[in-house]
Amino acid sequence: MLLLTIATVIILMVIATIIRVKIASDISICGKAIIQGTWFWMSFSLSYLIMTGSPYFEMPTIGVLVNIIIGIVILAIGIYTLLKTKNETSAMLSI
Repeated sequence: MLLLTIATVIILMVIATIIRVKIASDISICGKAIIQGTWFWMSFSLSYLIMTGSPYFEMPTIGVLVNIIIGIVILAIGIYTLLKTKNETSAMLSI
């Protein structure tokens, strides 16, 4: 249930970022909006790497592996998004 909530937050943040980019008038503002949103959902994706292996959640091994793969994929997409946005908009990677 907790990971489902985190996934919902990630999806909502991606939608909010898309809306912010659509209403932005300048390329640098678009770049900043994308980078801010990406850092936010990437930080939530770390939950898939850190929390799933915790004994507190008592997840089966297959569940842990699936969630770790999800976390790695989200991080890889995030890193790609950050670097591509930096190259296209010259926005700094820091928030």
